[in-house]
Amino acid sequence: MFTADYTRTHSWRTLLIPGAADAQRSSRRRRCAFAPALFGRLCSLPSALIVPSLILTKSVTKSGSYPDMTPSDPDGVTGKLCTWIHSVDSTDIPAAVLERAKYLLLDGIACALVGANLPWSETAARAFFKAEPAGSCSIFGWADRRLPPLAATVLNSAFVQGFELDDYHSTAPLHSNALLLPTLLAAAESTSADVDQPEPPVFSGADFLRAYVVGCEVGPRVGLALHGADLLSRGWHSGSVQGPSASAAAVSALLHLPPAQVESALGIACTQAGGLMAAQFGSMAKRMQHGFAARNGLLGVLLAREGYTGIERVYEVPYGGFLSCFGQGTEFEPATLPEELIRGLGSVWQIDGVRVKLHAAMAALHSTIDCIENLQRRHPDLFEAARLDDIESIETSHARAMYEHGGWIAPPDQPLTSTAAQMSIQYAAAAQLVDRQVLMEQFGASKLNRPQLRDIMAKVHPHHDKAMDENKQVWRTEVTVRFKNGSEVHEAVDAPKGISPPVSNDDIVDKWRRLVGGVADEKRVEQIEKCVLALDSLKDVRELAELLRPTVKCPIDRRGRASWPTSTLCLILHTSSCGLPVSTPHTLNYSESYNPRGLAPYSRCVPASSGPPQALETHCICICALVDWTTPQAQAQAHDHPRFPSYKPPKPHVMSTSSNTGIGAAPPAKRMKPRKVLLMGKSGAGKSSMRTIVFSNYVARDVRRLGATIDVEHSNIRFLGNLFLNLWDCGGQDGFMDNYLTPAAAGGQRESVFANVAVLIFVFDIESREFVADVANFAAVVGALADCSGTPGTRASRPSPQPKASDKSPASPATTAADTTSSSTVGKEAPKVFVLVHKMDLVPPAQRERLFAERAQHIRARAGPFAARTAFYATSIWDQSLYRAWTAIIHTLIPNADAIELLLQRLAAAIGARELILYERTTCLVVTSATRGAEQANPFGDRCERLSSILKTHKQSLARHTRSQPGSAHFRDFELRTSRFAWFVTRLTENTNLAVVLPPGEQLFNFARAGVAAARARFVELDVGGGGREVKGEGRVVPERFLAGAARDVRSPLEEVKEPIGEPQRQEVA
Repeated sequence: MFTADYTRTHSWRTLLIPGAADAQRSSRRRRCAFAPALFGRLCSLPSALIVPSLILTKSVTKSGSYPDMTPSDPDGVTGKLCTWIHSVDSTDIPAAVLERAKYLLLDGIACALVGANLPWSETAARAFFKAEPAGSCSIFGWADRRLPPLAATVLNSAFVQGFELDDYHSTAPLHSNALLLPTLLAAAESTSADVDQPEPPVFSGADFLRAYVVGCEVGPRVGLALHGADLLSRGWHSGSVQGPSASAAAVSALLHLPPAQVESALGIACTQAGGLMAAQFGSMAKRMQHGFAARNGLLGVLLAREGYTGIERVYEVPYGGFLSCFGQGTEFEPATLPEELIRGLGSVWQIDGVRVKLHAAMAALHSTIDCIENLQRRHPDLFEAARLDDIESIETSHARAMYEHGGWIAPPDQPLTSTAAQMSIQYAAAAQLVDRQVLMEQFGASKLNRPQLRDIMAKVHPHHDKAMDENKQVWRTEVTVRFKNGSEVHEAVDAPKGISPPVSNDDIVDKWRRLVGGVADEKRVEQIEKCVLALDSLKDVRELAELLRPTVKCPIDRRGRASWPTSTLCLILHTSSCGLPVSTPHTLNYSESYNPRGLAPYSRCVPASSGPPQALETHCICICALVDWTTPQAQAQAHDHPRFPSYKPPKPHVMSTSSNTGIGAAPPAKRMKPRKVLLMGKSGAGKSSMRTIVFSNYVARDVRRLGATIDVEHSNIRFLGNLFLNLWDCGGQDGFMDNYLTPAAAGGQRESVFANVAVLIFVFDIESREFVADVANFAAVVGALADCSGTPGTRASRPSPQPKASDKSPASPATTAADTTSSSTVGKEAPKVFVLVHKMDLVPPAQRERLFAERAQHIRARAGPFAARTAFYATSIWDQSLYRAWTAIIHTLIPNADAIELLLQRLAAAIGARELILYERTTCLVVTSATRGAEQANPFGDRCERLSSILKTHKQSLARHTRSQPGSAHFRDFELRTSRFAWFVTRLTENTNLAVVLPPGEQLFNFARAGVAAARARFVELDVGGGGREVKGEGRVVPERFLAGAARDVRSPLEEVKEPIGEPQRQEVA
């Protein structure tokens, strides 16, 4: 080994054999050890020329220094910073700074372990494990995985940032632990495992601690040179801009790079700097942007170490330099402060500005939370839970950076994600008011979109106070709460707790134990704590990395969900077209005294982006809220729908099926004639959106990419095996509408469009400013429909052959005696008309019922002969109202719906079920249902449609989780069992799933499973088009052989069961 003796006068003096430089070395000099091969590369000399007896004197500049060892401009800010990074020693750092660094590292490790198995962290991990080969670097909380250094840095950093619990700098915002902890560990592990070095270096805890302090110094100084939080005000993610510099500086210090290579490393890192603050609006990428910055810094060091050069004088170069580029657009004068990079370097320590969070949200929200908490403490009577509805408004005032960062207004019609909520002043204030805390559980999926919390959020109005900017009061927040009685209370804080005063070391240890105690065992928590707090005496930092590898739990399962010990919800999921195991058990904790609103049993509150098992838990909780309706809370709030508070949609009208529709006749051909469905309305009303959601497995947020329908789009949709729907989605532009209504003789499509229609669906946009014109179009459409397809009580324009006397059937309940004797009704059935008043979510809740009733009255008055038979539905793509409307539509097209319903009732009585719900397998629309006993009093009148929405969302989650097509992702079995009820969904036929609600009890549950399996073959015979005859006393046409089979194969649960049935064999479920 050769020793390079470097003095602080920036000149390399001698390169001597070991021991020769001892007389020249002083306590102010730094030694760097190089292997002969590496030393030869740095000096551009062959390794063979480097011999122990030779003093090298070649390649020396006029100043007597080697060109690759000094920065390009030693007297510039970049050069001075690089020199300090290289030369700083642990003895130059105050003991108090090193001690504080150890506690900050402990806080960063806590955040990493808590974030390692969050749902979004698992998503990122899956992507990296698939894309990257195995490596030498540890992954926090993933014992069986290692990755290469760059990938490990990004992923581990995303874990640190996983739940917004990590540190931040008070004047130059960035998250130091997310930048430094993963980078330094990856650099240490990969360098120590380098097989190309005969004796790879080993890094001690003291080396690690010194490099960590260097990174904590450089990152904030880069931010201060850009006026601190000003980057946030201009839309940059400040930590991602400053982060590459911090990461590169820390690793350069760890690897003892000479100043010239430090300059190259910073130049390479800075050219990769960037990050958009728009990532905070619900994007998972926000949690990874510090990881990108950390990786870029590490990459810069690895390249520079091998001789790859970077930008010289990167901070101060005027054209295309770091400060000159990121200083553009600022309102400050001067635009940049380059001297801040080195002001007080080595005497003023920026680590003193690193703050530890006490709330699980971004730092800009903490002042607001503290203001609300102070008001709750000072006025406990005003802020009781029962009096929160008395709040009229909440006004908050902030400096520009805080306002731009967190003052955005959450769209009231879109569900929040955890990321968005952690960046929202509105959510932070509302959560503190409702829950009196803002911790991890406030950001669980079941908490985010509670109606009460969303109502309070709408009352929070953030404002920008320019006076705070002028007075440089970056953290000051003022909150004024006004009540409906005219009173108001006011509170202001200059800085949140944790900023002033900072969190003590003892508080950090307490936070560490509280956070990590829920995800790791007690022994491991104690080992990590002791190792970190004695880091300066650790011989090999890889020992710490090994302690961070063992698997940890997901904290949301324990804290993000209600974890009351009163009852255990056991769930078993079976999948068919998914990549999950055939039987995947999950055990969840479930409260028997839940609040249905708190559990959000609405489809818009189910996180569309989550995959199993998180989505599974959310969907189960929603289902429980609908099925277990007997609690007082559920009964009191059953009809308090967040979008349609008092409106109860009319019960779908079901036509009795005449004998010539197929049930009483011989079995039809394999394929029935398609039923024509017209979907019409004004352009932009939402026709194509609802069609793609129901039949094409779109989610609501995806329909924004759909364009306007041009002319007519035809879709042949298979529903229930033999039933085919010929769906005509008609463009609503005026030119197309005129063409549809113009007779063929005049060049139009009137006869083509309106002939042989089974169902007309006309969609009205509730926001349309041309309602009168829309109603006129509707009147013209129903007029054309009456002319071409017939009307109730009149013969269709295309005559049908006269039936034989033997073909006549009893009159439909909807027809009159006169109609029965008229020959006109014996032809084909008249079309049915449905009117959907769409986008009701955009109407204020208090006005929805009145506005819907008014629109329905006007429309019905222009419906002509269809007025009495037109069904009206208020709909929105964001909740189950869309499924309710389309369920009613499809129900009228199923020729044997009554027969299926009767058979369901018989089966329910046989197995002792409270309720059976039959769903079409692909669309999850309700075919029919049978309800018995006390379940008929369930106040959730639209529970079947809500369950449709939940099951559809769960299918979409499975598809995303397994990267399969939504139409092919199906679950075979879905079970929920509690002490209050049992519920399962199983595949009944090739085209249907059956949901079964049962009283609690293992024996009854097993009996029901066996009974459904026994009845499966009988339902297959009736899967649209099965034959049958009238059953005496029932007034309906039903295949009698099914009833006989069902009675033979299924015993009553009241009969004594002599032998236990045991657990059903789930693998046999088709």
